[in-house]
Amino acid sequence: MLSDNEIRSIKGKLTSIQTLLEGKIDDLDNELLGTKYNMLKDLLDLPVKTLEDIKLTQDNINRRIRRFGE
Repeated sequence: MLSDNEIRSIKGKLTSIQTLLEGKIDDLDNELLGTKYNMLKDLLDLPVKTLEDIKLTQDNINRRIRRFGE
């Protein structure tokens, strides 16, 4: 049987690990959002002249988003 001190120590270590993992997940989420934003921004900065250009640009954006999500 574990003592109260051992249980507290284990709980403290688990809390530290949880906090560390949550921070890493937040970092990854922010990086993913930043990457998606930059990809879309780059695509939207392309010159658009005709409806066909708009359609191609939308297809290109959708294709890149799908590829990024895989």
